Amino acid sequence: MEAQAKQPILILGAGAQARETAGYFRSIPGAEIVGFADEFGGDGRTLLGRPHLNVANLAIDGRTALITAFGDQKLRRRFAALFKAQVFTNCISVPLNPSIRVGDDVTIAPGCTLTEDIVVGSHVLINIGCNLNHDVVIGDYATISPGVNIAGHARIG
Repeated sequence: MEAQAKQPILILGAGAQARETAGYFRSIPGAEIVGFADEFGGDGRTLLGRPHLNVANLAIDGRTALITAFGDQKLRRRFAALFKAQVFTNCISVPLNPSIRVGDDVTIAPGCTLTEDIVVGSHVLINIGCNLNHDVVIGDYATISPGVNIAGHARIG
């Protein structure tokens, strides 16, 4: 039996949220972090044993998927626009039922519960331990802070 090729993932960001996102990917089979990139990288440093690259000098092949990893939604918006022609992936650390729709470049951290008929936009960060109940809609670029509980039918962002 042949081993399946791992999905190379480049994390846009190199701060605390980027390190957390890399940790979430450790629990996702087939994901392989190939580096981190922001405006301050490129001087030979590493982060968690992976290269810390500068976005100004990036050459991304067609296999590598990106994910933004900034707590600040303005930075997520800026980097998503900068790389809009690239393929974005999701980092979803919890099981989701089929009634939940999720956009591109979404991080859902461990310990979250999403119930029924939920819509999550693109470039969204749902932090550790959040609960989203039935019929919630989360708009693009939203950040849901750790431990937040969102009641049914709420609309955010």
